[in-house]
Amino acid sequence: MSRLRTPMILAAFVLAALVLRVLWGGRIECARAADEMDAQRPYQAVLHYERAVRWYLPGSPYVHRASDALWSMGEAAEEAGDRELALFAFRGLRGAAYATRSFYQPLGGRIAAAEERIAALMVVDPAAAWPDPALSEPERHAVILDNLQQHTDPSTGWVIALEIGFVAWLGGAGALAWRMGRQGNRRRTTLWLTGAVIGGYALWIVGMWRA
Repeated sequence: MSRLRTPMILAAFVLAALVLRVLWGGRIECARAADEMDAQRPYQAVLHYERAVRWYLPGSPYVHRASDALWSMGEAAEEAGDRELALFAFRGLRGAAYATRSFYQPLGGRIAAAEERIAALMVVDPAAAWPDPALSEPERHAVILDNLQQHTDPSTGWVIALEIGFVAWLGGAGALAWRMGRQGNRRRTTLWLTGAVIGGYALWIVGMWRA
C-alpha cells in the first residue's frame, strides 16, 4: 500500500483539478450569461448558458442553474410573442443537454420538455413549408416531434473505453513524471507506466472515433 500511496495521491490531485476546472467553467459561463442579460443581449446570454450546461458534472449547481435559465428564457419569450428567441432558447437547451451524454443521458426530462415546446412553436410558423401544410396541426406536431426524437446515440461500450483510456493516459503520465524525479527508478515500472500512457492515449483516440 505504501507504494501505491503516492500514485493514488497524484490521481486524486488530477481528478480534483479536473472537477475544479469543470465547476469553474460553469460558474464563469453563468456569470457571463447574467452580464449579457443585464445588457439586454438575450441571444448572447443563451450561448453562454449553453456552454455552462456543457460543462457538465453530476451535482454541479451551475448546470442546473443554466438549464433552468434557458427554460425560463424560452417560456418568457414565448409568452411575450417572441417566437424566434423562444426557439433559440429551447433549441440551445436541447442541444447542450444532448452534448452532456456519455454512457447515460443527463437532463432527460429537460430534453423531452424542450422538444415539446420546439414542436409547438414550429407548428404555428405561418411561413413553414415543412411539415406538409395540408396536414392538420396535431399531425404536423407529431411529425416534428418524431423528427426531433430521432438521433443516434453513441456506443456505450466505446464511451466507457475512451474514459478508461483517458484515466490511464493522465494517471500514467502523472505517475511517470513522479517516478522520473526519484532515485533508483525501476526500469520495469517505468516501462509499465509508459505503456499505460501510450495505450491509454491510443484507447482514448479510438474510443472518440468509434463512439
